[in-house]
Amino acid sequence: MRSMIQTSLSVYIRGLLPALLLTVNCMFVGIEGANANAEGVAIHGYDPVAYFTMSQAVPGDARHSVSHAGARWFFAKAEHKELFIKTPAKYMPDYGGYCAYGMAWGLRVDVDPEAWEIADDRLFLMNTKEILADDWVPERKRNIKAADDWWESRTKD
Repeated sequence: MRSMIQTSLSVYIRGLLPALLLTVNCMFVGIEGANANAEGVAIHGYDPVAYFTMSQAVPGDARHSVSHAGARWFFAKAEHKELFIKTPAKYMPDYGGYCAYGMAWGLRVDVDPEAWEIADDRLFLMNTKEILADDWVPERKRNIKAADDWWESRTKD
C-alpha cells in the first residue's frame, strides 16, 4: 500500500509550481557523493550489481560492503562486490542514486529500491513504482535528457 508521503510526493512532483522549482534549484547548487541514509548506506542497502546480473532488486548484506562516493554499498554476494570494485561507474545508479524523475525536475528525492529500470545500460531508480510507470517511462527520452542536464550542471568541477 502506498504511504501518504509517497502519494503526496507523486502529486507534488506532477503539480510542481515553477517558482518552487526555482527555489529548490537554488538550494542545491552542488551535489556531493551518493544518496545515502543516516548510516551512510546507499540505495537503502540494496545491491546495485544485482539489478544488472539478476534483473531484480536484491537487498545486500553488510558483510559484503565497500565504501565509494561517500557511501557504503552493500552486495548480496562477494562476487557482486568484486564486480563493483572493478567498475563502479558501470553499476552505480544514475544521479547518485536519487530519484531519476525528481532529477528531471531538478529535485533530489529519495528512492524506493524496488522502483527501478535499466535503459541503455544505465540504472535509474525512482521514488515509487507509480512514478516509474506513469511519469518516467512514457517520457523516458525527455526525462533522461532533463535529468542529465540538471545533474551535469550541479556536478561540474
